[in-house]
Amino acid sequence: MQWQNITACYHSLIAAVIGRAIDDLKENDLNCRRVEKDRAMAFIMSGTCERYCLELEVDYKAVKEKATALFQEIIEREKPRKARYVNNPGLSFFPGNTGAA
Repeated sequence: MQWQNITACYHSLIAAVIGRAIDDLKENDLNCRRVEKDRAMAFIMSGTCERYCLELEVDYKAVKEKATALFQEIIEREKPRKARYVNNPGLSFFPGNTGAA
């Protein structure tokens, strides 16, 4: 009987660790910096997470795909926006220079 309780606690702990890693990728919390998000993604992509999923009989591929999609959103949000420059030979970055030779 006690062995079942220990196993259930172990499974709950593993599920909580995986769930926390996914939550870290979801939230835009100021307390969850980019380094925590990187660590969460590294954990999910690790063999440890894969073994945890096998122990819980959870589809590791689905967990990995969900994490990858969330991490991709983070990357997209953090991409610097490119400035749009008009290709106009008459304009120059230097005042008074018209670009004419």
